[in-house]
Amino acid sequence: MFRLINAEGSYITKLDDWPKPKKMSQWKDGRSAKEFARFFTETHSCGPVPSVYLELLERDFPGIEFQGGQPECSTSLPPKGSSGPRMHDLHLWGTWNSGSVTVCVEAKADEPFKETICQYKTKAKKELKSNPQSDMKDRLGSLLECVWRVKQPSDSLTDLRYQLLHALVGTGIQAISDAEKSGKVARGTGVLLNHVFETNKTKRGKLEKNKRDLERFTRALPNVTIPAAGIVPGELYGPAIVYVPGDFAISGKTTLVSVYLAKLITVLD
Repeated sequence: MFRLINAEGSYITKLDDWPKPKKMSQWKDGRSAKEFARFFTETHSCGPVPSVYLELLERDFPGIEFQGGQPECSTSLPPKGSSGPRMHDLHLWGTWNSGSVTVCVEAKADEPFKETICQYKTKAKKELKSNPQSDMKDRLGSLLECVWRVKQPSDSLTDLRYQLLHALVGTGIQAISDAEKSGKVARGTGVLLNHVFETNKTKRGKLEKNKRDLERFTRALPNVTIPAAGIVPGELYGPAIVYVPGDFAISGKTTLVSVYLAKLITVLD
């Protein structure tokens, strides 16, 4: 039976049980954190995974069944022991006919995908000067290596959004962890889902900018193609390959994980 739980393992049965973001200023009507929580706890009564999610996944994952979900779920990122995990707005785990499946959701209203890889690199350099113990530079190199097998971003990568790289690698690593727990180590697959909520507080220009940023990032992934007109909501793209470092896998060896990308849009009155 599918259940939503918090980090302590307690069941989530109503909106007030949903873990709040670190910044309470984000917990507002019409903004992604609260509307996403309402979507699961009120619109879908903390019950089965929403049908729109199953419709997205069933074609590529026949026999899919979800066992549970955890909002505000953290996944450690490389290099091992570095600071700052990936915080998924929601982590869903389950199985399908050929293995385990992990869905990590990044919910948005019109909040931006934050800094570019170039901007993060500049910030990391400044941080290293003031704090020689900073691991920001190592983090960037490790994440780039997980996707493009490089330590330094080429010109074609610098304008991509760092948050999306962070999310993609976090999804791959979480998929390995879920596969190991389910006993289906060889067939763990991830899905990075951008769930957009259009409300009376979202601005069309900001929504369009996020759309372009997501499409630019997706097009830059090796072996992933999307239509010239852009990503179609409700379709899976990929898979991208995430090279999960050996110290994040039971095998102790670099493990390749397939991670699909998708987008859903929920329009609220």
